[in-house]
Amino acid sequence: METARTPSPTDGNQLPVQTPASKPKLLDQVRQAIRARHYSKRTEKSYVDWIKPFFIFHLRFVICHLRNYSPLNRQGNPPTG
Repeated sequence: METARTPSPTDGNQLPVQTPASKPKLLDQVRQAIRARHYSKRTEKSYVDWIKPFFIFHLRFVICHLRNYSPLNRQGNPPTG
């Protein structure tokens, strides 16, 4: 198997750079799962429209939680393991 190399500006033979296949995003995975189960388009839209605010709320909650309970914000020694 030949590995890709970065082409130089003076090189006339440019090889495409191989990138690892990326995993589909969460909502794309949900859509694929719904379509695999042959649900209607309206059901798919309802599920996706429900997941978006749910995910955003919990993401904000986790960020806030990490910010408030960070070892940098506590007084005393951080717990050891």
